[in-house]
Amino acid sequence: MAVCLQFGFMSVVSTCNKSWATFAVEMSVAKLMKVVYSTPWKSVFCLFSAIGNPTFVFVEPVEVLINRERERGKMEGQDDGVAEQSQQHDLRSILSCSDRDFLIRNNDDQVKIDNLKGKKVGLYFSASWCGPCRQFTPNLVEVYNELSPKGDFEIVFVSADEDDEAFKGYFSKMPWLAIPFFDSNTRDRLDELFKVMGIPYLVILDENGKVMTEDGVEFIQEYGVDAYPFTLERIKEIKDEEEKAKREQPLKFILASRSRDFVISADGNKVSISELEGNTIGLYFAQSSYKNCVKFTPKLVEVYEKLKAKGEKFEVVMIPFDDNEESFKQGFEKMPWLSLPFKDKSCVKLAGYFDIPTIPALVIIGPDGKTLQSDVVEAIEEHGTETYPFTPEKFLVLEKKIRQNGMHKHWNLSWCREISIL
Repeated sequence: MAVCLQFGFMSVVSTCNKSWATFAVEMSVAKLMKVVYSTPWKSVFCLFSAIGNPTFVFVEPVEVLINRERERGKMEGQDDGVAEQSQQHDLRSILSCSDRDFLIRNNDDQVKIDNLKGKKVGLYFSASWCGPCRQFTPNLVEVYNELSPKGDFEIVFVSADEDDEAFKGYFSKMPWLAIPFFDSNTRDRLDELFKVMGIPYLVILDENGKVMTEDGVEFIQEYGVDAYPFTLERIKEIKDEEEKAKREQPLKFILASRSRDFVISADGNKVSISELEGNTIGLYFAQSSYKNCVKFTPKLVEVYEKLKAKGEKFEVVMIPFDDNEESFKQGFEKMPWLSLPFKDKSCVKLAGYFDIPTIPALVIIGPDGKTLQSDVVEAIEEHGTETYPFTPEKFLVLEKKIRQNGMHKHWNLSWCREISIL
């Protein structure tokens, strides 16, 4: 059986050997949310394929479902996890068994559970057969490696794999500790204790064993290492900073990341983001090999080169969604503009920030850093350089001109071009 979760123009496919009946019970809305909550996309399409015809289900916007589930939990007396989070856990009690007082590393070294005293501990529920888990684990590894030198944070892998070989293969890519695979009783007990409804799932305990958050996956997916120490206060602080940045929206907020203050040119040179300030910027969300992008890119190149020849302060920065680095390089070398690096984490974040439903999309940022237009692909296809400088006033002039020519055209710049991703 295959389950395909469609996020905008991206898809995540995971396979499962469980029976359809078991799967149907397990894939409750709550569990589905645990799988998809970490994505930036607003709506989710699910393809359930078993013996017989595939069934498409449209799931409401993620936020709606999450809020509904939380309200349902409160009505059922769950109080949105408050009871669980107020409980203090003794790490030795919950992680050990009668004949084991240690955890293991992927080289089979044993580490005493008592070594976790005084540390924040993340319990990572995951499995090799889970596509979203395999997608998230590298992000967690990156965060762990950055925090590990501090010495006050550790992760313990709680596997949901079905055999020891699968466990070892998946665990070999993890730099942290794990419950030994043979101790299925402890793993099952932890599943029940923390009410694990779906994976990946990351519970983070403070130094005293109290649950700080059950939303570790979401925090790390959205904020990375900046979420540390993973408290609700820290997340609120980040959100407040983001809201302030959104109001002011400096170009660095849009394009820079914690470890990068540049974009790149096709020849590999780094261009400081500060050099772009004061320009009108087009953020080009694209995949170089995708047919609709292949069709639109030459038109954008034509417009870009004409505007640059006129001396206009206009620049394009590609937000690439290529799956293959060689494909990215081959496509980018034919483009005269700049780009974020291949597989840069900001790409997905920006797609969520600007609510990009599909590609190609071209968001216009004005010289003051404010968003002028949410997508001008349609306008450029029809009117080329006449759309510049992409201001609302310019589009009103174009609309008036169209009407004078006997045609009626009402610009809807949030217009969504359909794209087939199955």
